[in-house]
Amino acid sequence: MELPSASPPNLLHIHNPSSFSLQTLPEDQDDARQAPVESVEEEELAEEELRELYDNEEIERFIELFSAYVTEVRVPDSGGYQSVASSHVGSEAAKDDWMSLNESRVSLEKHSDWDSQLSFAEWLAQRYVVPMLPPEPMPTPPFTLGRFRLTLQRLYLTMDKRISARYCAIFWLLWLFNLLIPAFFFHILYALLRRRLWPYPTLEELRARRKEVHCANTFSVQFSERLSASSLGVREVWRLFKVYSRTKKFRAGHISRRSQDKVDDASCANPIVKEAEGMATILDDSKESEEERDLKQFGLHVLCEIADLHERLRNIFIWRRPQVSRRHGYLIAFLAVATLILPERLILKGAFMVLGFIFWHVVPVIAALPPADYARIPPPFWEVPTDADYAMEVISKRVSEGLDIRMPRRRRKTANGGKDTVAGSTEKRTRGRGLALDMERLVSDSSSLEGSVEEKESRVDWKKWGERAATGKAWADDRKRLITGKPKRADAWPPKSPLIPGAVVAIGQTEMPVETSTFPAQYGATSGLITLTPYMFYFTPLMSSTAKIMFPLRDLRGVKKAGLLKGLLIRWKTERIEKEEKFQWVGGRDELFARLLGPSGKKWIKV
Repeated sequence: MELPSASPPNLLHIHNPSSFSLQTLPEDQDDARQAPVESVEEEELAEEELRELYDNEEIERFIELFSAYVTEVRVPDSGGYQSVASSHVGSEAAKDDWMSLNESRVSLEKHSDWDSQLSFAEWLAQRYVVPMLPPEPMPTPPFTLGRFRLTLQRLYLTMDKRISARYCAIFWLLWLFNLLIPAFFFHILYALLRRRLWPYPTLEELRARRKEVHCANTFSVQFSERLSASSLGVREVWRLFKVYSRTKKFRAGHISRRSQDKVDDASCANPIVKEAEGMATILDDSKESEEERDLKQFGLHVLCEIADLHERLRNIFIWRRPQVSRRHGYLIAFLAVATLILPERLILKGAFMVLGFIFWHVVPVIAALPPADYARIPPPFWEVPTDADYAMEVISKRVSEGLDIRMPRRRRKTANGGKDTVAGSTEKRTRGRGLALDMERLVSDSSSLEGSVEEKESRVDWKKWGERAATGKAWADDRKRLITGKPKRADAWPPKSPLIPGAVVAIGQTEMPVETSTFPAQYGATSGLITLTPYMFYFTPLMSSTAKIMFPLRDLRGVKKAGLLKGLLIRWKTERIEKEEKFQWVGGRDELFARLLGPSGKKWIKV
């Protein structure tokens, strides 16, 4: 079933999904319920419904990438402000330090330690290459099983022996007629133009994509479970508590002494590190050397770079950046025509000329760069976004246009024709089985399953519960005002009370209602609600009707996920002072994090 090219894929404008009739699996098939299912009734869907199904699944995958990879964003021009933390954040601020953009970037000024007598390659590098380099990327994150699992998920590929045999026969046939190089470029050009003419995949490609995503998820989960340590005991929990409490006391003492004696920042961290080194936990391997940790960190960095390269190449061919894809299309078309017309002797001569120019004239200039500037060399295809970067753009645009971040859950019928059930179930992880056996069973079973990609039913809609709490709080405030006899403010009409129907309120309003999002949160010792409007940020305690924190979203300078309890650090400016507020817990933190990036229209930097 091929889809015509009515319009390019737009993941921003998505209507409410229709009621799909998808068949479920029996309840006793726990392993099968994890896999993607294929419904025969999907072939009867209209073109618009199939496109909607594809867009919804892509949005859900982008949200998972956004939640996993984007943990801190900053505004690039946030320097020059004096940072002031709130009173209850001061003792714990060092634990959740922000990544300094100024320290991680390298100045474009000339290096004073270079010799006065520069070679020609060094002069070229200093004069022309260094000023053109982008800012230095962020330091490589430490090795964790979570990052390793996500990277394996992005790198996983499936193979089909029948397709391999077909391509092998085509390869030798083209080799026989000396058409290997032209066919290579024409195939790339066809793949690039095909997604431009037919932006949406076919139903078979959509099902194959589901299988690949599910196999990647299962492979990464199985791999990480075999590398993870055993469960923590009471002794290890007590050690973790000692490390946390003692480090917290040291940091509080050093912060107080620094405010009195102006002690240097570097001298404040040494006692904490020395004290923490003596209290190892089950999470720390005492036999692991620093070289091994660096090696694991470097290996994770290499795998992540390879995954980024794969995603950038794929995004070129699906036209995430039309101008970049068009530019690469012109280059590929030129190479295809040139290799078809020119004789092989000239092709080889031109190829060796390009390789020789790179080896003798480009590599020496790159090698002459200082180590700090060498780290600023952009990766291949750096102008194309990865899936995480594109997820930031998509979510930011959806929020700015007032659309929901997550799609409504689809409903489907059960196998026996009973009532509709939500298409989702919690994914059960299996232990104690061989990885090869699990993957072989998974690939063989996933080809005969039916239905669509399932969503997790265990996800809590914190936005809905926050709105209910806000409604109850407004109702209590109105009842209290009626009992005490205090008049309400003139700007408080209509009252936010469930006693007044929404239709009556809409008729009586003189202005359009402001769209708000409410999330429960913990700020220090105060429990309250975070209310987000298209222009303002509010935090109101449950026992108060006055906002404790309030600032325009245009003054927002940075957002960072922090803490084990889904906390959030927020930086915002007022005049020339940059303030910092920490929420120990936020219900629906990922959705709030995404919504904070949309309305202001800033260009955020992923840290």
